[in-house]
Amino acid sequence: SATTSMAHHPRVLSLMIFLLHHPVGIIPFEAHHNALWVLANMACCNENMQRMASHDRLLDTIIQAANIMHENDETRPIHHHTLRLQHSAFRCLLNLSWDQHNKTLMSERDDLVETIGKTVEMKTVPGSGDEARNALGTMLLQTRMFALGTLRNIAHTPSPQKYRLCTTQDGMLLN
Repeated sequence: SATTSMAHHPRVLSLMIFLLHHPVGIIPFEAHHNALWVLANMACCNENMQRMASHDRLLDTIIQAANIMHENDETRPIHHHTLRLQHSAFRCLLNLSWDQHNKTLMSERDDLVETIGKTVEMKTVPGSGDEARNALGTMLLQTRMFALGTLRNIAHTPSPQKYRLCTTQDGMLLN
């Protein structure tokens, strides 16, 4: 398949990482969003899951993108662009988390567990009849569901990793 060829190309994953490491403004927002969208689609392919998760800096980069909403001032309203980036990042993480090897690898990432916890705690945007606000609320709900799906997948690991997930940051996931 085309996604397998892309993931096996010696420079494609590195290019995606390169694009995502530059701030929006230097690299257009759409380039960031498209890179995450392509990575999420590549991660759907069973043959790509392990290769992608094991690629140097790929998980770091995707987790950083998933954490973008939490890096900003929490008192500011949710910005549509940052939510789109987080949505695509969690879709990619969810897809990567289906592979058994990746479940163990990802369950050991405190930064991922912390980002999942913060995302799940985000409040939905109350509906007001405004179409744009309702679309934002729907995207936020989907993002939270992708985060919970990732947690569900990475929790399907041997007992030591389950215990680790439950005790990370004083049991924040259990609270």
